[in-house]
Amino acid sequence: MLSAKKIVTIMTLSLLVISFLFVIGYAAPKPAPLTIAMPTWGGSADPLLMEEVKKEMEKRTNTTIKMIAPPANTYSDKINVLLSSGDIPDVFRINKAMISVHTFTTRGFAAPLDKYVKKSEHLKKVDPKYFDYMRSTKGQIYALPRLKEQQKVIWTRKEILDQYNVKLSSTPTTEEFLTEMSKVKNNSNIIPFTHSKFLDNLPFLYSSFDAYPEFIKDKKGKYYDGFNTPEMKEAHRYINRMYKMGVIDREFPTNDNSTMRNKLISGRSASALDYDNRYFYYREGITRLTPDVQVDLFPIFKLVGPTGKGGALNEAIQDAYMVGSTSKYKQAATDFIAWMCYTAEGIKTVMLGVPGKNYVVENGIGIPTPQGEAGGQTVSMNSVLGMFVAVEDLNLGFKFADQDQFSKYLSLTKDINKHTGPKHVIPAGNSLAYDKFSATLNKKRQELGLKMIIGTTSIENAYKEYEAFFASINGNQILKELNSKR
Repeated sequence: MLSAKKIVTIMTLSLLVISFLFVIGYAAPKPAPLTIAMPTWGGSADPLLMEEVKKEMEKRTNTTIKMIAPPANTYSDKINVLLSSGDIPDVFRINKAMISVHTFTTRGFAAPLDKYVKKSEHLKKVDPKYFDYMRSTKGQIYALPRLKEQQKVIWTRKEILDQYNVKLSSTPTTEEFLTEMSKVKNNSNIIPFTHSKFLDNLPFLYSSFDAYPEFIKDKKGKYYDGFNTPEMKEAHRYINRMYKMGVIDREFPTNDNSTMRNKLISGRSASALDYDNRYFYYREGITRLTPDVQVDLFPIFKLVGPTGKGGALNEAIQDAYMVGSTSKYKQAATDFIAWMCYTAEGIKTVMLGVPGKNYVVENGIGIPTPQGEAGGQTVSMNSVLGMFVAVEDLNLGFKFADQDQFSKYLSLTKDINKHTGPKHVIPAGNSLAYDKFSATLNKKRQELGLKMIIGTTSIENAYKEYEAFFASINGNQILKELNSKR
């Protein structure tokens, strides 16, 4: 039996060992200091609530966060300026990810993430295809998606279409769409079809003519210029007709997304091209503005062109997060993104905020607090739809006010994947010339496309200008390099 003296000695030695281990680094790791650039988080733009949510994010991820948070409508411009200045955040959100991943990678702004992804517990159960979308130079992962694949359809206000006897299925032909939507134009001041100024949405209409505004592969796997084809010219003739007839919004070249959406919500437009999960956003907005209106939204998945082609706009991944190439905390930054986008806890915190501060539960329904609502807080299905954790697996502890519409939404959109349009991506590093000129070439294609649509130049003159530009950047060299990598 041990004497009291020996017991005291053992306890003293044990304490000394524990103290020694603490000193040499076996204590809990210190919080990683991260600079993070993203638009508003937590659902409310109220600065005090955003700070509360930031504290919760720090607590859950063992980080200290310096936030850079421009408003959503200026974020893209701000992040470009920030990155170009060399002041690269540890974590930053990118829009138009399928383009931006390659652009920012080739400019040296982003870190390759393969080894950090492998070490992250949160990412082990994610379908690898989502990482494949984000591969760039040398096939490495350079970003993590914020949402799953997204598609855009034409959302129609069926109660408006019914008022003017418009008869359209979810897959009408291009001519049916013009003929039927002209009934709205001819009998009211309502815009039949509104669209945003973002011309990378035009492939919804291009696909009806089997056209795509990029270098794409033919049936033998050989790249060609999809913009300079008879099919693309036919597509522009059709959209020009749509514009001259007043079927498409004459103001679409200046519509930002909020303007386009407000036109549909207010009833100034009968339809709009938008994400399929905007169903809840539109229902909520229309009901709030006109509570007495029986909202009846109906999706058009595609317009079927002369040869039977067409499809919902396939954006694959639109928003994603990158880790800065200069970050000293790349694993912590990767783990932060993984927690924020791929865990139930992260999604609830970042998308909905802190219970009792951003929202409360009344009669089993989540509703914004007065402070949250004043900052634009919403607690709706749309807030969490399309994330990497299914709505039913979030274990929110409450229901959404619009939850009863979930089954109707699923019923309306159940066939969308049968009508998905094409998505072509050229990995960075396959052609140095392409990596150098792709952004400029895309801008030129969109510039000329808009001129052809609104009629400020003829299709013939537009393509003469395009061919001269293509020659000036040695476009044939791009094709040569792309095809040498087959």
